[in-house]
Amino acid sequence: MVNFNSNLTRRLDLSYGISYGADLKEPKALLARIAEEEERVLKNPAPVIAVGGTEGEFRTLVASCGAAAATTGTCIIPCRKE
Repeated sequence: MVNFNSNLTRRLDLSYGISYGADLKEPKALLARIAEEEERVLKNPAPVIAVGGTEGEFRTLVASCGAAAATTGTCIIPCRKE
């Protein structure tokens, strides 16, 4: 597959369901730390981690970050158990 798009960067939006009873500070801090440590995540624009909405029994926590177009197709923020 060849991408003929002229943009040099891509935005990656990852969504995570967090139950209403859970504190959002810990998952937000974890996502921020992973984005900070991951060399493929662009520093400018800075990653944004915020509540994106509600759905049923969950709030949706969204991590939005930029990456160079050449790095898309690889997992930028891998699922980790910490």
